[in-house]
Amino acid sequence: TWMTNDGFRDFLYYSPLGHIASQLARTPEVRVSTDMLLVNPNKGFGWHQDNQNGPIDFPEAIRWWVAMDRCGEDNFGAPEYLLGSHKNTSVSKEAVFVTPESGDLPDYTRSTTYQPEPGDLIIWDSRTIHRIVAPPGQSWEEGTQRRALGGTLAKFGATYLNKGGASAISDLAGH
Repeated sequence: TWMTNDGFRDFLYYSPLGHIASQLARTPEVRVSTDMLLVNPNKGFGWHQDNQNGPIDFPEAIRWWVAMDRCGEDNFGAPEYLLGSHKNTSVSKEAVFVTPESGDLPDYTRSTTYQPEPGDLIIWDSRTIHRIVAPPGQSWEEGTQRRALGGTLAKFGATYLNKGGASAISDLAGH
């Protein structure tokens, strides 16, 4: 998105995103690995971990999401995270969708509830289990769209990996 849109590019270059992310990740710098423009309504997105981090491995990735619209009213449209689930030992790094009742995930009972306003930033470990909930029947009311810009940042010293498979979609540039 940032390579084709000056507004998104300027946001990445001149906003405090990189500084905030590098502080939270305890790394001297971060670089964009993937970016995406999310536009709802969609049909929700079940419990999952983000393994489309581009050509880097989980420990070298930090995920981010910036709201462009208010969302989360009635608990729809905003991400919900299982707190501490990035420390789980049962979900493989190849897995995408998961069930919170499997493996050691039942140990992570606390979850977030957000109502992000435009400009709010959420940052998380890419192994954190999370979801987006759609309204019942997946029927979004007129004017309840949700737009967000998000993606993956590579921590300082990250090593490029040619992962192939499903991860190739995050590496379309063919480094």
